[in-house]
Amino acid sequence: MLLVALLFSVAAPSVAPIASAPVASTGTTGTGTGTNGTAPASGDPTVVACEQVQRNPTGEGPDYRVVRGGCSIDLSDGEILSNVRFKARGAEIDVRASGSGWTIRNVAITGHGAPDDSPLDLRVESRDGVGLVRNVWASDLDSNAVFVHATHRGTIRFDEVTFLRVGEDGAYASRPGNPSRVTPQRGGGGIVGFDQAYVKNVGTGPKAGYGVRLGSDGSYLTNSTVVSSTGPAVANTFAGGKHPNQHPDAFEGVLVRDVSIVTEGIGIRLNNHQDDLAPRRRWTSITHLRNVRIDAGQPIQRNEAGGVDPVINGTYGTNPDPSPPPGAPRSPELAASGIGGGTGSIGGPVDTGPVDGIGTAVGIVILTALIVVGALALVYRLATD
Repeated sequence: MLLVALLFSVAAPSVAPIASAPVASTGTTGTGTGTNGTAPASGDPTVVACEQVQRNPTGEGPDYRVVRGGCSIDLSDGEILSNVRFKARGAEIDVRASGSGWTIRNVAITGHGAPDDSPLDLRVESRDGVGLVRNVWASDLDSNAVFVHATHRGTIRFDEVTFLRVGEDGAYASRPGNPSRVTPQRGGGGIVGFDQAYVKNVGTGPKAGYGVRLGSDGSYLTNSTVVSSTGPAVANTFAGGKHPNQHPDAFEGVLVRDVSIVTEGIGIRLNNHQDDLAPRRRWTSITHLRNVRIDAGQPIQRNEAGGVDPVINGTYGTNPDPSPPPGAPRSPELAASGIGGGTGSIGGPVDTGPVDGIGTAVGIVILTALIVVGALALVYRLATD
């Protein structure tokens, strides 16, 4: 029996897990009540000027503040923005977060009218730093809902977000993975992850809009739905394990898992759409598909990178579910009140599982074979004693 126990201890399969980010803040948790929640019962929200919006609030509940018109807010290390509804009415909303440990939660943005500037402009500058965007609604925008800077080096987690009727991209988050020195800027290699995202009707402006555009190793889209994008619903433009600034906790490529895609255009684009026109670009992307369902005019678009085809690990199915994930906020009011999400609190890391399920299967086969060999050896020893 000692031999069998020893074999169990040394033969366990080794599968590299997908890196997932820790919680960005240890502040007060949210107050969600389930899938759809109920409207706040404490009366009309208070209207405040932009400069009256508080950072690092001491408590949370169904009450929130409303800012009408334009507003610009900067968040830095450890700061929190929560329980605010921005009603831009065609003006510009500019929430800029940099540094590390910042949190944006229970926030709604509607009516942003600046086509060249995203209302959420984000980066984490330290390699081991984390930023968290949770229970956020953005709709009726003339621009991208989210822009992640090329200089992003840490990890940004988007948990339970809704982006509707967006002029360009739902999330333009591929720049950190750009390996080029010139076109337009080499990225910092930071990880960007989305869990329980609902993205619908993007690209309503003059430019074709991506649903979620990723490009850095270790990035992921899980438990999410993307519907009706004029551009690709999901894209991995760069990530393939060759970036000189790859995050040390990142796996190679991008993970798309438990995702439904419904669009008349492209379901998933692999590699930058310009790669086939730039033969000197020798990188190629790696994309891991797990339980992905697509109904699209072109389910997968592959673009060469210097004559090299992108790599897909896994396959996709059909019959996607176009409904929102249970945690995505259902309205701006519910998002700002902290009731829009389904989990009710800021939880732990997203369990993204092993990158390569084949590795797990092989490990099980090897383990079983070693156990059989060990048992036979034990029987032989007992028989010959």
